[in-house]
Amino acid sequence: MSHHGKKSKKYSEEFRQQIVCLHVEARKTVTELSNEYGVSKGTVSSWVKKYSPVQISETETITRKEFEALQKKTNLWSNKNYKNS
Repeated sequence: MSHHGKKSKKYSEEFRQQIVCLHVEARKTVTELSNEYGVSKGTVSSWVKKYSPVQISETETITRKEFEALQKKTNLWSNKNYKNS
């Protein structure tokens, strides 16, 4: 099963998180990471949005993805409360 035209590489979860870690902790720009690792800037940006840690307390951080999932749960829960009151 080969796709002609645009080649899309499949990157491992570990590799994506490593790129985001370099962006967050080593303060590398999306452009630097794109050039260094041969990943498009758009792809690096989407990984940063998805995997960047969100600090939820002094000692705890979660990924952006986990944070958004929590927000959805919280929104559903609070919407139900408003409808019932």
